[in-house]
This record gives sequence, structure tokens and C-alpha cells, in this order.
Amino acid sequence: MKNQGVARVVFIAEGKDGKYAISEEAHKVAAKLIDKQHSGLAECRIAYLFKDVKEWESKGKVVLAKTSKAPEQWQYLTDFDFVVIVNKKIWDIAPDKFREALMDHELSHIIKEVDAKGNPKWSIANHDVEEFSGVVLRHGLWKNDLKQFMAAAKKQGQQMSLDDMDSGDQDEKV
Repeated sequence: MKNQGVARVVFIAEGKDGKYAISEEAHKVAAKLIDKQHSGLAECRIAYLFKDVKEWESKGKVVLAKTSKAPEQWQYLTDFDFVVIVNKKIWDIAPDKFREALMDHELSHIIKEVDAKGNPKWSIANHDVEEFSGVVLRHGLWKNDLKQFMAAAKKQGQQMSLDDMDSGDQDEKV
């Protein structure tokens, strides 16, 4: 498997409060996805951490994971381009399909561009759709990104039902 550099971030992960730990599990899932779906990330240096806290919320919703681009100084100190932090409480109760979808989502945030010299330039991608369900209920698929997202959902619906991706207990939390 590619993307094998997890051990290099030990000094970052060992916080005094025990809140963070290196996640070999998330790394293994991500490495398989990089090999199958995200081959452009093969040379990207990604650290995978668990965040183990009682609650991890933002704007009233449980945070499942967060991908961040490392600032230049941290890239120099750790040799990592990105850090993916995964909510350990959710990970521990999630079925394998949910874990794979979660890591696929986080890896989808990482964009590779190539500069004039052929060197990779990494950045963070926004989500394809930014909208409120109430607006869609009132106005339908009024933007192109919503139409494209719905077309992708319909195509996937032909292959798998939402019940096939049932995330069990997570439905109550996310």
C-alpha cells in the first residue's frame, strides 16, 4: 500500500491530555482508497489521527472528521502535507461501509495541482454542494451544482439503496 508514513507524526499526536492518537485504522482504510480511487494522492503525505473527546461538535452537529492542510512550518517539522483527524467515538461504532465513505469524503477534500516545474501543489477542496434542505424544498434544484449532485445521487441509487449504506447509530448523531 502507498501512503505509509504515519509514524513520523508521533510527537504531534502525543498530547498531554491524551485527546489525540495516531490512527493506524483510518490510515489503512485511506491507503486502500488512495490505491483504488484517489491515485493522485499517492505522493501526498497525510497524517491520520483520532480525536478522542466526549463531544466534538460544530454548529450543533457532530463532527465526524476534519481534514486540514498543514502550514509550511508544520510541513517542514513533520514532513506531512495534511492531517486527517477522525472522531474516535464515531469511528468505534461505525460499520466498515461508513468508515470507508468517511475516509473517501476526507480524501476528496485534498486537491493536487501541478506547478510550472511539475511539482505538486496541494490545497483543500470545498464540498460540491452548499445548500439548505429548506431552500431545496421551497425552490427545487435551482443551481447547477444541486442538479449535478442529484444526478450523481440518482446514478448511485441505481447501484445501491440508502438502506445499503445505513450507518446505524450514526443517523442519530449526524
